Amino acid sequence: MATTLILAALLCPVAGFGQTAQVVQQDKTIDVTKFKTFSYEPGHPAILKEVDQRILAAIDAQLGAKGLKKVPSGGDAVISYHAVQRQDVDLSTFDKQKASGQAASTLKVGAMAVDLKEAASGKLAWRAKVEDVLRGDQAAQLATIEKAIAALFEKYPTAPKK
Repeated sequence: MATTLILAALLCPVAGFGQTAQVVQQDKTIDVTKFKTFSYEPGHPAILKEVDQRILAAIDAQLGAKGLKKVPSGGDAVISYHAVQRQDVDLSTFDKQKASGQAASTLKVGAMAVDLKEAASGKLAWRAKVEDVLRGDQAAQLATIEKAIAALFEKYPTAPKK
């Protein structure tokens, strides 16, 4: 229950953030630059199958660009992602609905977080989230995924400069 509440608090979109990615948690005692392989564990997948597949492909591509190789199980790093969606009232239509007698419009909004755990210890090494990405219909969501995942991985830790 507590984990669910914490996850919900982390992933609740905040108006005006757009697709701003941020690191929510990082254990600097774990050197993620030493990871060479990764595998997945279940998280909270996107509701739409095509969106879920696109998110996984984008994560694969970003981790591949960081030099990690995907393995079916037993990777140095364990990856999961969490997608949360909800509907909000479109406040721009809220006042208009009183005059017209029609219901205010709703908007689909959502956020996504990616977790990276050290497989050996099971410790969370890095978590980043992006707001306002899983909004609108399937086509709108598919159009934003690569950019959102790329923004997340711009925050991925790199090797210390010597």
